[in-house]
Amino acid sequence: MIYQAEHIDQTHSSTVMRIQTEENIEYALKIQTSSHQLAKEQDLKREYTILKNLQHENIISVGEYFEDLALDNFKDHSEVRGFTMELAQCDLLTYLKSNHPNPLHPVKARQIFSGIAKAVQYLHSKNFAHNDIKLENVLIFENGEAKLSDFGFACNTSSPFQAEQWRYRAPSFLAPEMIKYLSKKPSAASKDSNNQSTFDLTKTDSFAFGVCMFESLFFVLPFHSERAFENDTYYSYIVLKNYEGFWEIPFIKRLTNIYQRFFDSSEVRFAQLKDLLNKLLTRNPSERLSFNEILTHPWFQQMMDLSDDESSC
Repeated sequence: MIYQAEHIDQTHSSTVMRIQTEENIEYALKIQTSSHQLAKEQDLKREYTILKNLQHENIISVGEYFEDLALDNFKDHSEVRGFTMELAQCDLLTYLKSNHPNPLHPVKARQIFSGIAKAVQYLHSKNFAHNDIKLENVLIFENGEAKLSDFGFACNTSSPFQAEQWRYRAPSFLAPEMIKYLSKKPSAASKDSNNQSTFDLTKTDSFAFGVCMFESLFFVLPFHSERAFENDTYYSYIVLKNYEGFWEIPFIKRLTNIYQRFFDSSEVRFAQLKDLLNKLLTRNPSERLSFNEILTHPWFQQMMDLSDDESSC
């Protein structure tokens, strides 16, 4: 029996709790209750089934599924259902905030993002897309390991496209082709809502991954607004493939100068980082890097060769 519960996080359809068993073992528990109007029990079961069938060191592992569970210290004891997961130290957003104003060290960044890239590479090999890669869904453990979590929006890449679900995604991590589609009038969007070939969901994952990397390294989004509008003051440079112009935007230039001074980053390594980000944030999904290509990109390969003293974070 679970006898203690502490709130950790809240989404539009679920709550994550820290729980402690009678054996003093701590887990995370993801639950849905009757108070969540948008929640459906089958969605939680579906996420649990997906995670239960995935085995990767950089994907959160799950334990038991509970149909009816009473929790101490929780306001609603009725009709609680959910599943246990391994308990992380914090998510990446919290980790970055706790270390601010110190930037994320490039070696630590490579450790975190190579782990997440391997997780998504594995997921794509199973013909699934995550569809909700963002800082809050990257979990950091006490040993420094990073794991991908929250598979509530994950789907088979050949499944019929469901536009309505995408309206709940964090706007900052939406790929430009998805933003353009969702901006259509409902009548126009419904005409091709079942056209799965409209989107390569593996490449929308690549875009979200690129936004995560950019925000983690520079503390800002690669847009002037909250999302990748094609006419955005910053992102329009990328739309026009004027990548040099993007990196010379005064505000962006100031941040990258701070980054380079802080870590004494060589021009070669920083050029590799910019090339990686350019190829992740590009508007054309067919030109975006796959996760196989991400992991073999020179920036990740170069970072593996850095000395131990430089990697101390």
